[in-house]
Amino acid sequence: MQRRKVEDAEEVMRHMDGKGVEPDVVTYNVIIDGYCLRGQMDRARSLFDSMIDKSIKPNIFSYSILINGYCKKKKLDESMHLFYEISRNGLNPSIVTYSTILKGLFDAGRTDFAEKFFAEMLSTGLKPDLCTNCILLGGYFHNGLVKKAMLLFHELEIKREDTYIQLYNVVQGFLKFSKISEMITFLKEMTGNDFSFDASTVELLIDVIAKDPSLLNMIP
Repeated sequence: MQRRKVEDAEEVMRHMDGKGVEPDVVTYNVIIDGYCLRGQMDRARSLFDSMIDKSIKPNIFSYSILINGYCKKKKLDESMHLFYEISRNGLNPSIVTYSTILKGLFDAGRTDFAEKFFAEMLSTGLKPDLCTNCILLGGYFHNGLVKKAMLLFHELEIKREDTYIQLYNVVQGFLKFSKISEMITFLKEMTGNDFSFDASTVELLIDVIAKDPSLLNMIP
């Protein structure tokens, strides 16, 4: 939501309130999200609290929006405080909520906490989706935990879960840490298992070869 439009939307909401027409939680969520996208977390939180003061109960989307905003600003303490507030208010965190905080923890280098948090998610019965798996793989690589990333990938390969998307993330991870020989060994292993590469991974490899033509005969 563009800068002027957020203020305009809030002004309309105040006008509605003045006319005795109470905005609902959906209206609040849209405006809160607008402030979060702009990084204006104080205004987003103020509007969130205002909604509660008016006895409008936040839904899981309200919490997820605010948590995502705090994570992007690297304010993990605020994110975790909100997260544990969810269950106290009779709501259940969604896979999106868990995934958002997982990414925030990995981005902050808090890998041990991220793994414990992921285990907590699994204990609730929620199963990781494509986005969650990408966050886990990317998080491991981001923090230099290549072996853990590879272990996860092979687990997903056995389960046949989203391996095309994950393969792209794995190759990106190897490149980020300049582990070219490990990447080549991995690609040969995948080729030997009759694993075909998706278009995104092929495009990424073409870009790698363009930058270093000596890899042409090494990459399967």
